[in-house]
Amino acid sequence: MKIITVLFVSALVLFLQNSSASLDEGCKRLHAVNRNESYEFCVTSLQVDPDSRTANLSQLTLIASKLTKKNYTHTFGVIQQLLGNQSLSHSQREALGACNETYSSEIEHADIAIVDLETGDPEDAVGLLQAAARAPGNCESAFSDRHEASLIPGEDALASLISALARDLAVLLNYKG
Repeated sequence: MKIITVLFVSALVLFLQNSSASLDEGCKRLHAVNRNESYEFCVTSLQVDPDSRTANLSQLTLIASKLTKKNYTHTFGVIQQLLGNQSLSHSQREALGACNETYSSEIEHADIAIVDLETGDPEDAVGLLQAAARAPGNCESAFSDRHEASLIPGEDALASLISALARDLAVLLNYKG
């Protein structure tokens, strides 16, 4: 009985060590090929999904893509709330309208990328996630083009980081070299 207990505990320790190695290794690989991608941000962002602990690169990419969609949906909701504010200037309303359109469109791109990843087609997902990753910058440009301060700089900054993570993981997943 003592040997079975020792074997069970040893197997459990090995499993627990390896379970976080997938997330850790995926983020290390990403950081190694793209120094702009923060290892800490990668781990912290992806570990909100309990499945990330044992996920392979493909699954981590899917998790990041789903986080992008969630984040974009949240940002879209913030934009919708702001558009309801009657005290906005004309140019603020125009900029928010452009952001509204951009995020709405990129939520759809993220949705399609998720389906592509779920069906094993990371090549198409890369292009969609690249387009989606431009949404926060396009939104910020809508404000700066009108000489207005952004009304959602924090949301755009986080959206930029999360979408870049999904895009970069998809590129790494698709890398054949």
